[in-house]
Amino acid sequence: MAARVAQTWQRELLSGYRQEPESVIRPLRARVQEDLVAVRGIEFASICRHHLLPFFGSAHIAYAPDGKITGLSRLGRLVDCLSRRLQLQETLTRQIVEALQAGLRPRGAACVVEAMHTCMTMRRGRKSSSRIVTAAFSGSARRNADLRRELMALCGQNPPARRSARKAHRGRRVIASR
Repeated sequence: MAARVAQTWQRELLSGYRQEPESVIRPLRARVQEDLVAVRGIEFASICRHHLLPFFGSAHIAYAPDGKITGLSRLGRLVDCLSRRLQLQETLTRQIVEALQAGLRPRGAACVVEAMHTCMTMRRGRKSSSRIVTAAFSGSARRNADLRRELMALCGQNPPARRSARKAHRGRRVIASR
């Protein structure tokens, strides 16, 4: 029984360690100048590295290409690769954007992750049905408020109006907790 559990953790739950995120993104040359690309609702499940309990939800990715794109299924594979590691939601969100930036060098990228954490719902006295939402940005999406708003809209989110909240988390911010 213990061997089967160990194999499940190694082969399934933590399989993301066997692949580098950069190898998932395969750049394709494209003549895109002003276009934006977005994939919403990429479902994932991960294990919280702090509590060793699952968290699960969906990731929404958007980017502004600068001559390179990737196959849309590659974005789902990227989320799968990174979520199948011991993770924190904030780290997962940032790693997705960094892998996209490294692999495609877009003008800007955004990732929004919405997740339910069993560490919040299963542990004694911590009942909550909240979905935790995190967001990360790279490139001009960090610097350009208009591009950031456009990418966030593609991700199905309304960005907060307060500038001080963005600075407080240095590009990694919690947008909302529903």
